Amino acid sequence: MKKYILLVALLAPLSGAFAEPEKVECSTEPSLTANSCEVCYIDDFEATATKDGWTSNITNVKIPWKHAGGEKAEIIYDNEQKFPEIKTTLKYTAKPEKASELWTNHETLVWTPFPDHKEVLIENDDEIGLYKLANKAGITVTGKNIDDTLLFLTPLVVRDFDIATNEETSPKTRNVCVL
Repeated sequence: MKKYILLVALLAPLSGAFAEPEKVECSTEPSLTANSCEVCYIDDFEATATKDGWTSNITNVKIPWKHAGGEKAEIIYDNEQKFPEIKTTLKYTAKPEKASELWTNHETLVWTPFPDHKEVLIENDDEIGLYKLANKAGITVTGKNIDDTLLFLTPLVVRDFDIATNEETSPKTRNVCVL
């Protein structure tokens, strides 16, 4: 009976079918503030109990991009973006190992092509997916405690853009994090 209760207790905080990450205040989790996260989400992933703790095979992650607010649109350029970084003290393996093969743009991120770059523009109150794990990609994580975490940190280089005047501000980096 104890094993059954432990299994339920272990899986409860980590289980759940794929859903949109939940937006939270960055100050709610120490690892979010420690990594200078500015836009924060929490997501749950299924885990399986092992004799030493748990293991999770993550195959579906969404890194969102939500407009920060204000009257101007926001614009990003493909050649300025970096793939998400995995920040954790847990043992994990990513397959494939190269970030450029592990991650792909989310299907809601549709680049407008130009001869020398691609760009995406969103307006106030818009939210789209920025990155997701590529097809057949995955991350296997091993932990010991039910409160162990893994952080996906994505430095989004963004500019405010005035649609009426076609002018943009200097770039700023906004750390988008999914815990």
